[in-house]
Amino acid sequence: MFLYTSIGKFQGLIRVSRLSASDTAWVDQAAEWTENKWGYIRGYPGIEKRKGIMRDLISDPINQFFMVTYANQPIGMFALSDYSSDLFQDAAATIKELKYFYVAISFRSMGIGSSMLAKIKEKAKEIGADMLVLDTLNPNLNQFYKKHGAKEVVDSQFFGQPTTLFRMDINTDISDDEMANSVFAQSKVARKLSACRK
Repeated sequence: MFLYTSIGKFQGLIRVSRLSASDTAWVDQAAEWTENKWGYIRGYPGIEKRKGIMRDLISDPINQFFMVTYANQPIGMFALSDYSSDLFQDAAATIKELKYFYVAISFRSMGIGSSMLAKIKEKAKEIGADMLVLDTLNPNLNQFYKKHGAKEVVDSQFFGQPTTLFRMDINTDISDDEMANSVFAQSKVARKLSACRK
């Protein structure tokens, strides 16, 4: 079991890497996760078709697609894209849309989502964003986002599926709860990976 007392040590263990279309293994993993999680929205086009879709998305300069790893094992992914909408036309903020936010099934309920959200905020700040927007297709996740400072904007539909649009100010500091969740997640992930290697 790993026990870290410094958040600095923890931050180095979960890595966020920007994907390119040539990162074949990770693009294939992202395609598999996407097809399994959200394929129903577009009628499950199939994993091979999804790989092409993911390569096109990753190659498009308006998208920044990231793979999240722990000890070089992919544990999640997300994308940040340019965003414009009449809903925010009066906002002076630079807005990015959070898409494809996914935590691998075997790494859920360990605080990884909270850790990833902290990393997402960091990446969004690095590229000059002031605000994130995101849609949730799973109402069970709404409380998670609210806990991390997201505000409900409107209920909507995405390809006929009910969704809630949230906005999140990213120029606020990471909360003590987010920091504690990150440290907690670190120890749980280390135990899980250690058990997998035995």
